[in-house]
Amino acid sequence: SIGFSTSTDGGRTWREGLLPGLTPYTRPAGPSTRVSDPVVAYDSVRGTWLASTLAIAPGTTRLTIHRSPDGLRWTGPVEAAAAESDELAYDKSWLTCDNGAASPYRGRCYLAYTLVGEPEDDLAVQRSDDGGRTWSAPVALRIPVTGAIPVVQPDGALHLLFWSGRTGMVSVPSRDGGVTLGEPVVISDLRARDLRPLRAPPLLAADVDASGRVVAVWQDCRFRAGCAANDVVVSRSADGAAWSQPARATSGRNAAIPTIGIEPGTGRLAIAYYAIQRDGVDAELVTSADGVSWSAPQRLSPRRMPLTWLPRTTLGRMLADYIGVTWARGRPLVVYALASPPLGGKLRQAIYAARG
Repeated sequence: SIGFSTSTDGGRTWREGLLPGLTPYTRPAGPSTRVSDPVVAYDSVRGTWLASTLAIAPGTTRLTIHRSPDGLRWTGPVEAAAAESDELAYDKSWLTCDNGAASPYRGRCYLAYTLVGEPEDDLAVQRSDDGGRTWSAPVALRIPVTGAIPVVQPDGALHLLFWSGRTGMVSVPSRDGGVTLGEPVVISDLRARDLRPLRAPPLLAADVDASGRVVAVWQDCRFRAGCAANDVVVSRSADGAAWSQPARATSGRNAAIPTIGIEPGTGRLAIAYYAIQRDGVDAELVTSADGVSWSAPQRLSPRRMPLTWLPRTTLGRMLADYIGVTWARGRPLVVYALASPPLGGKLRQAIYAARG
């Protein structure tokens, strides 16, 4: 199933539970055999939290939405999309809501994902104007896509940012509230060191700063001789069309799986990531007041995690594909995965929160 944990005091204490109705998820196609890819967004117009999941059963792939007034009591799943196929139909869904006071689409929520196909995938986005109760048909664009992140600028412009195969980092705009998609814009080429035996694909993260600019981050080795290690790099755009050259946010680290959170009002930035060391993995955080000068890394993990503590996958040892950082009560709050020493022959991994 999918677990959730909710804090109402800035991350000091948490209450956990499971999203209802996923396992088993009764439907003519049968129960879900596994669920993954959870992501949460907030609709401030209706005061409603939305949680999206990828639910998989033999012959069926679904994207589901749960709704909550407080992050503790959740409705059963609503289907945003469903496909009857023996193959995986969707992947890496992501969710956001337009909460901009000046946006003509204020209160609209967006669900972006990879529409898995042959020989190529499609970028797809759906929209909801009733707090996630119902969803539009998908609007799709044929382009190689891995992990599209939707962000909304104050004027309501929607941008879908993602890693696109050999092209690099790409943004696709929508100026009409997700009804149509514009031409793809290349943010930057990608120069990344493969981090196997750790599973850590070069996925992109993004947020919108206090001035309304879109800020994108990813792992990249362009500043290292011979592509010896990855830094976290940052690129910005005021309109989604012209992007700044990537700049370092970290150095002296081999960084993986970065995420970014920007504090509303002050515009302070926080980037969390994993640092790959010779003898294992650390979780770290850097912050910035202006997005140009960055703090020294702050270690978040209490101890270094050897790769042997992590589960094996076909793509390497796995901690996470995504982690999260937001701001709460004036401090960055990071939600991430940590592994503990195996016990009784079983691996142990859990979700933690740390305040910067």
